[in-house]
Amino acid sequence: MSAQPDRLGIVCLASGTVGFVFFLMEIVWYRMLGPLLGGTTYTFGLILCVALLGIGVGGALYALLARLVKPTLSFLAFICTLEALLIAVPYWYGDQIAFWVLHQQSQPVATFLEQVWYWFQIGAFVIFPAALVAGFQFPLLIAIAGTGKENVGKHVGWTFAANTLGAISGSIAGGFFLLPAMTAPGLWKLSVCLLLSLGLILLLTGQRWKPVSLATSLLLSLLTILMITETGPTAVWRHAGIGARRASLEDTGPNAKRNFSHTKNRQCIWEAEGRESSVAITATDSLAFIVNGKSDGNAFGDAGTQIGLGLLGPLLHPAPRTGLVIGLGTGESAGWMAAVEEMTAVDVVELEPVVLEITRRCSQINRDAQQNPKLTLHFNDAREFLLTSKQQYDLIVSEPSNPYRAGIANLYTREFYDSVSNRLNPDGLFLQWLQGYEVDDRTVQIVLQTVQSVFPEVQIWQTKARDMVLVCGKSKQAFQYQLESLQQKLKQPVLAEGLKQGWSVIDVEGILAHFVCGDRTINQLLESVSEPMNLDDRNLLEYAFAKTVGKSTRFSIHDLQNRAVQLDDDLPVSLDSESRKKVTQRRLAMQLRLGGRVHIDDGLSEEQQTRGEAFNLYLASRYLDALARFQTFQPDLSCPIETMVYAHTLAESGVPVPDELLIKVREQNPTEAAAIQAIAALQQKQPGEGLQKILDTLKLLENSPWGSRQLLDSLLFKAVSLCDLDAGYAEPLYEQLQQPFSLHRLEDNRLLVRYLIAEKIGNQQIIDSLQTMEPNAPWKEWLLEKRVRVYAAEKHPLTERARNELSQFKRASH
Repeated sequence: MSAQPDRLGIVCLASGTVGFVFFLMEIVWYRMLGPLLGGTTYTFGLILCVALLGIGVGGALYALLARLVKPTLSFLAFICTLEALLIAVPYWYGDQIAFWVLHQQSQPVATFLEQVWYWFQIGAFVIFPAALVAGFQFPLLIAIAGTGKENVGKHVGWTFAANTLGAISGSIAGGFFLLPAMTAPGLWKLSVCLLLSLGLILLLTGQRWKPVSLATSLLLSLLTILMITETGPTAVWRHAGIGARRASLEDTGPNAKRNFSHTKNRQCIWEAEGRESSVAITATDSLAFIVNGKSDGNAFGDAGTQIGLGLLGPLLHPAPRTGLVIGLGTGESAGWMAAVEEMTAVDVVELEPVVLEITRRCSQINRDAQQNPKLTLHFNDAREFLLTSKQQYDLIVSEPSNPYRAGIANLYTREFYDSVSNRLNPDGLFLQWLQGYEVDDRTVQIVLQTVQSVFPEVQIWQTKARDMVLVCGKSKQAFQYQLESLQQKLKQPVLAEGLKQGWSVIDVEGILAHFVCGDRTINQLLESVSEPMNLDDRNLLEYAFAKTVGKSTRFSIHDLQNRAVQLDDDLPVSLDSESRKKVTQRRLAMQLRLGGRVHIDDGLSEEQQTRGEAFNLYLASRYLDALARFQTFQPDLSCPIETMVYAHTLAESGVPVPDELLIKVREQNPTEAAAIQAIAALQQKQPGEGLQKILDTLKLLENSPWGSRQLLDSLLFKAVSLCDLDAGYAEPLYEQLQQPFSLHRLEDNRLLVRYLIAEKIGNQQIIDSLQTMEPNAPWKEWLLEKRVRVYAAEKHPLTERARNELSQFKRASH
């Protein structure tokens, strides 16, 4: 018996629609699971495997049950509705899946295979049920198209053609248009609605349908609609850094989860869906941008690397004119490079246009990069740009995301380095960021082996505690700089300002403290191993980096520098003994400034070891003990870092800070000087003077983001103690804390301190301070109780909600 023409038509419509929806969901799964599972090559391979496994099992299941089911349109309608329901279930679970991943990460993992099993559990829960139904659905479509042996080829061919056309249309429409317009969660809901609509059409089109079938499909549809009207995935899932192991719960239980959820959603102040990536902006210590669930740059916290990358090339190159920066991000690297007086043109290649928003918001720290006429922005793939451009450059800077992210390791292959070398002038320099954390020795050796195969001269510099920059010369004559040339370069205003802000250095010794090693050390590191190079068709790094995400590893930049010291390869220029001593001291200060602990090695002199001890005690906020160490040697007041630390230590210890010391601090950073004066006044029982200096500091922070986190945090919480002493001080402090500081510096603590000070004033101020945190108020019992009392007293519209949330907290505590 041949098929009816109308039956083949509706089958093709259904086949095209399910193909369209499945590829929409493929896009959603890739975009949504990346932030939870790490976004590595393993993540994307796992998603594909689970989807194909589900389709295969579903097809096999149909073969087993084919004689038990009747291929009708009403049955197909039920299957489409069931698929919609199964797609909606993970959406309904929402952030609970993210907390599932966090729980997995809290468990010890003995082997990589065990880690893959954890990933598989998440992928299977989200993908497998829907994929299984999709696999069952396709042979059902063919069966509905006709009966018997006639026109089998026609039916199969048309069904396959419609499904393929739908799949292609779904991938193009979803990836290029629907995803940026609707966001991944929106596309998720659209997919569900399309399947529900298809199910309804099929049900109404069927020639015979029973009330039971109609009732079942309608019930499933209603349940599905209720599921997708829930909140779904929030910033907890998408922007908390869970897949990169950058998140953890402070405690166990529902209240810890709720506090985590409120914190992450409160910190996320902007998000957008791009064609290439999901991007969010968070405000914690300062603005940071999150790409596919992982922070790719903190405007202030990563300034050492981002500004350093932009200025290190112009500093080392004898006469730079043209530059190329791969990756825009906060705009600091490109903006500072373009601002250098010698530079005439800087091209920037950025893959994701929505990143422009973070660049715009960071104009105070990137020298207003977007408005610099010397800077030209290209939205393109970096490798394509290098292969198709005819422009030659003096400097090329590559500032990609972490190499463990799928596709990023392609910017660490020999072929990529060849394309970079081809675009460099004969004396050109190539600078590439490389993480020094969550990476093992072998992986670093592969990178160095690969880069050395193209560039004859390679140096390693340090820009943060665990960030390296590979500086590569196209020729052996590329590194022509000497001590005198560096000193002359440092007289250029932009270089001097940028290095003072990004690295807190004002002299050549401070710059040289960031030098790790040269070719001699690298060659010795590589001579004892025979690691292969990283190639396009054998990308070892993509897998090697992905295996060590979030794990402690043996590689250490400090150990690499110690190796260089032993080989007398720890300085790129010749220095006298006094200058070498200053560089050693600057390295101790650099370690304090860049984060982490200060390393105290046996090879240091007794005075240097004591200095290192003083720095570590300072980092631990043990100020009296630190002062005791400082009093055993003469602090180096030519070092801005040590000067600030010494002055802050004196202030916290209640010891008067000499005027000449404050002048030194003020020359480098007026905000830090005002903060130290405030702390000194408060510790010496001068509350009126302390209040005025706190207000001065907060005013300076409105226009400048620069200032030590440890110093400024101490100041903020001393402001609360001042109000405890006398509530009369609260009003001016509260008013000064109303607006975010520059770049949202100290935003978490600003909001908290503003609330604590509001408690000293009155209910209206408490309500105003809470409004800036609603609907994600800190999930702490003392705050939730106060919130209920104040809202009730003022008959606030959120009173009932506040009561309910306090009840939820208390129930979860028992």
